[in-house]
Amino acid sequence: MMRRRLLARGRSYGLSLIEMLVSITIGLVVIAGILSVYASGSTATSLVHAQNQMNEDAQLALGILTNELRQAGFRHTNANRPPVWRSNPLIASPTAVVSPVNATATNTVTASLFVCSTLFSSATVSDIHSLTCGSDTSSFSLALTYEADAYSPSKTSTGKAADCLGNAIGTQSFTILGTGTFATSTTVLSVVDNRYFVQNGALKCVGNASFSAGAQSLVDNVVSMELTLGVGTPSSTASATVTGRLSPTQIGPVRAGESETNVASSLAGLSMIERWSLVRTVKICLVIQSERAVLAEDAYYHDCSGSVLSTVGRKLRRAYTTTVILRNRI
Repeated sequence: MMRRRLLARGRSYGLSLIEMLVSITIGLVVIAGILSVYASGSTATSLVHAQNQMNEDAQLALGILTNELRQAGFRHTNANRPPVWRSNPLIASPTAVVSPVNATATNTVTASLFVCSTLFSSATVSDIHSLTCGSDTSSFSLALTYEADAYSPSKTSTGKAADCLGNAIGTQSFTILGTGTFATSTTVLSVVDNRYFVQNGALKCVGNASFSAGAQSLVDNVVSMELTLGVGTPSSTASATVTGRLSPTQIGPVRAGESETNVASSLAGLSMIERWSLVRTVKICLVIQSERAVLAEDAYYHDCSGSVLSTVGRKLRRAYTTTVILRNRI
């Protein structure tokens, strides 16, 4: 009897099949929960990194364009010019009544700013007044000119004035036409002529020292660029007041003889140089996308015109905007 009790106490019992299945199920649920939390955290981290990258690309691209637009038309004060036009001989008179006094005998600069709602037909023509708008509607195009001086941010390693790609630009001799008691004078300038546009997913630029090499990318992951122009009312003085916002086609071409089909009625009768000299502000809108696919599926975003579009390739997209006051137009 005693022996049977001892044997009974020494026996060990295993888990039943049902108990084992319950344990496995509980374990799988726990593991699935852990994996779900990890996946969610990984996705959230990827989205944050993608948004940070987009913010950095947008900040860089908008910074480049903003700095350039602020310099458009810059020229040192010239004591030999009439007081009202003593600065900025690269900018025309703002009215149809006053003849432009900044025309040059050679190397005529007809505008310090020109925008197309398409890509330029050719971005490497020699002068800004020879640019024409092409048929490719994938991006707006921007061209601007200004005098480079000792304080210009873009310079070569030897201190020479440079275009947007860092290549040294030469000098040009300009004849500044006087009026009244102010005599005609000659001056030598280093004039920057840069053109910007978006192509193949990047903000590109070509400058007047780089025309032979062609455009190069400055910022990647840029989908598109749109520009809206704030203009003033024609008057005998350069007013800083913006009275309307127009598209490039409403201001018209910069090249003589080019077809004008959509010029705003408020600008009717003005010459090309006078119309573009009325531009006071430029609103920039860039659509930026993430470098990598981070979405589970394509989503929707608002483009520069406010339209709802679908993303492409499961990459994030977002429109970034800023408005720049043209300091040399006020």
